[in-house]
Amino acid sequence: MIRKILKSYLNKLTNIELGELRSINILLRQENYKLNLVKGNTALVSKGKEWVNTQKGIIALLERSFDSKITKYAQNRKIEGKIGINLKTGKIIKMDNE
Repeated sequence: MIRKILKSYLNKLTNIELGELRSINILLRQENYKLNLVKGNTALVSKGKEWVNTQKGIIALLERSFDSKITKYAQNRKIEGKIGINLKTGKIIKMDNE
């Protein structure tokens, strides 16, 4: 029983961890959508070019936060190498080093 629980923990994110990643992912998609919407129409937005540059910075911060959370979760489980996360199930997927 304990082995099964431990294996489940090592191979899958907790609901809280998964919720954090999903939240960041939603924000990232929303900010990217806004950026792409304004990018081609900067003349229609007050200080459009400045806004685009600011938006790119925000997106970079969100991406860094997302990556750092994944790294933290992998370190907590003593997983080395590149991993991916299935955001539907929370399953941790070990990626092949290419």
